Amino acid sequence: IVKPGIAVFDSTEQDGPKLAQLIETQIKQSFGYSVPVFIRDPNDFQRIINSNPFLHERNEDPAKLYVTFLYSPPSESKLSNLDIPNNEAAEFLARDKEIFLFCPNGYGRTKLSNNFFEKKLNVPATTRNWKTVNALVTSQ
Repeated sequence: IVKPGIAVFDSTEQDGPKLAQLIETQIKQSFGYSVPVFIRDPNDFQRIINSNPFLHERNEDPAKLYVTFLYSPPSESKLSNLDIPNNEAAEFLARDKEIFLFCPNGYGRTKLSNNFFEKKLNVPATTRNWKTVNALVTSQ
């Protein structure tokens, strides 16, 4: 299954970081530019679905939930200094290589964008809405 920016596939390679590096290298060789490749396995997606604190602990509207996937876990020092900008209605909770977002005014209006997290955490990021995250689980 391929969606814009998303590919679901099987691989005999079990080492996620190694597989990401192989794909990144092939993209660079084939197309001439570098892009970070985020690898998650079915267990990761199931863990994400089962542990969203805004859904399971607060029962927030799933249409206002997002997951920001991080390329790698950020350092504890970067995470501890991650503050929500002034007048921001959205909330987040970071866990490992994911950031759970609750955006009551929609993702398009939040300051908690990929750029915000990439700049503050010094790690590439990509965000998907909750519907897409669930679709990825059911497509496997």
